[in-house]
Amino acid sequence: MKKKIVLMLTVIMLIGLAGCGKNHINIKETGTSDNNEQMVQNIYENKRTEVKQKISEIKERLPETSAEDKGTCGSKAKWYYKDNTLIIYGEGVITEDTWHKSNIVINTVVIDSGITKLGNNMFSGLGSEVGKI
Repeated sequence: MKKKIVLMLTVIMLIGLAGCGKNHINIKETGTSDNNEQMVQNIYENKRTEVKQKISEIKERLPETSAEDKGTCGSKAKWYYKDNTLIIYGEGVITEDTWHKSNIVINTVVIDSGITKLGNNMFSGLGSEVGKI
């Protein structure tokens, strides 16, 4: 009886090992550096598209025409505020945090893709309640 059990366990183990070897070869053949870089690039592009969609949804839900307050924050950068959301758009560098002068409560900050740089301490004093996309 013991010999039959040992033989059965040996056969099961050999079948399992044979299957692992085949999978390893397939992974090795398809897991090249180029494929990994492409996978990372695809993930990056998918995330970027997802973020752009969320920004569009927020801007659609909170259009500038219904803003509770607005102003400029750089030579080509502007901001507006609606429903505890600060939306920064335009182009270039944000050089001023003029929204601080408005005494508004900000829970979410949306920075459009044309903004290339933020000045130092632009969101100081907002605490940890600032939402992220």
